[in-house]
Amino acid sequence: MLGSTLLLASVYYSASRIIDRDIETLIVEEGNDLAQQFTQLDHEAFAALVHLRAAEFGARGALYALLAPDGRMLAGNLSEWPQNAGRRPGWTEFAFRPQRARDQDLHAVRARTYDLGHGYRLLVGHDVAEKRALKSVIGASLMWSVGGMLLFACVAGWWLGRRMVNQLERVVEAVHRIRAGDLSRRLPRHGPGGEIDQLAAEFNSLLERIEQLTLAMRAVLDSTAHDLRGPLSRLRQTVERASNAAGDEIARKAALESALWETDRLQTMLDSLLRIALAESGNVPMTGVDLMAVAENVADLYEPLAEEKGLALERRLRQVAPVQGNPQLLAQALANLLDNAIKFSPAGVSVVIELAQDPDGVKLTVIDRGPGIPAADQGRVLERGVRLENAHEVPGSGLGLTLVAAVARLHSASIDLADNAPGLKITVTFPALGAAP
Repeated sequence: MLGSTLLLASVYYSASRIIDRDIETLIVEEGNDLAQQFTQLDHEAFAALVHLRAAEFGARGALYALLAPDGRMLAGNLSEWPQNAGRRPGWTEFAFRPQRARDQDLHAVRARTYDLGHGYRLLVGHDVAEKRALKSVIGASLMWSVGGMLLFACVAGWWLGRRMVNQLERVVEAVHRIRAGDLSRRLPRHGPGGEIDQLAAEFNSLLERIEQLTLAMRAVLDSTAHDLRGPLSRLRQTVERASNAAGDEIARKAALESALWETDRLQTMLDSLLRIALAESGNVPMTGVDLMAVAENVADLYEPLAEEKGLALERRLRQVAPVQGNPQLLAQALANLLDNAIKFSPAGVSVVIELAQDPDGVKLTVIDRGPGIPAADQGRVLERGVRLENAHEVPGSGLGLTLVAAVARLHSASIDLADNAPGLKITVTFPALGAAP
């Protein structure tokens, strides 16, 4: 508003200066020309020239007056010498009433007086009433413009202020609902581009992340309570049997061994649940991982176990591009795949671990010759705590493939289960960071 006012004021000032300068330039040029003519003509001829100029240019607002040394008006279109013109040459302003004008109002005149010498004086002026009326129109227009802009600024400021206050009120209401426990609530948005909308978008992203973490924590707590209820009940019963068999050393020892086994199983289950929760939370450090090195280390760890069961661990590892991930969780996922393959494969066969690069990414595959998984159940085994009928005789918690699936989701990887006829072929495909060396 201040900038617009200054701009319009400068326009008015410039227009006024141009109008005044044009009038004064005309007066000075005419007065200098007549003063030059006075030196070249006799007094009668000069008076006739002034009279001629008054008749010729008077209709356009030009005013002339030639005053004799004795105070008589010798020529011009003024009836008398203006009283405020004074005796010294220079600029002056006065008012007069035109004799031939339709209106009888006084008109303003801008004039300059000249001392021609020998007592003769000359006045050359111009009627500036129309020019000043034009300046008044320009000034009034600019004032109306300023007033209109001020009114628009006030209305727009009030509207924008109300709009912002309404948005903030809705944001505060949503925050109160969220603080009360409604994590599904989101801050309202009114379209892209506004600062409040950008803040709401960032805050909604934060709320989505908090809701995901909260739901994941609740799911972990619920599933943990469900998964631990059975083992804890069996552990309690085992301890009670050991307590009741105080006189029977063999029964007491068997009960204690069963309690230790159940305790180890509980510890393994808790470790798996914690790793699953960690993978599902997404709050783990990521770095570039050499999957070939991870696969070599895990294969070295499980090779003695495979040999003890009479299995051959075959490695088909090729150098691949690094993947973005967490090395500990990737190693645990591969360890779970090898552990299942070794547990379910009969003696005398081979368990294969493959690592290769193709256009889809980096593929990590574990192949066994066990009983396999029916196609109808291949999706179910990735769920938490699911064990098939043929797996109940093998120790386990049903969380191994659940952890593999959680780690795959964390690393934006896909997991595929296929029949190996006989056996199972599990392939995890990771997006690569770059080309293989």
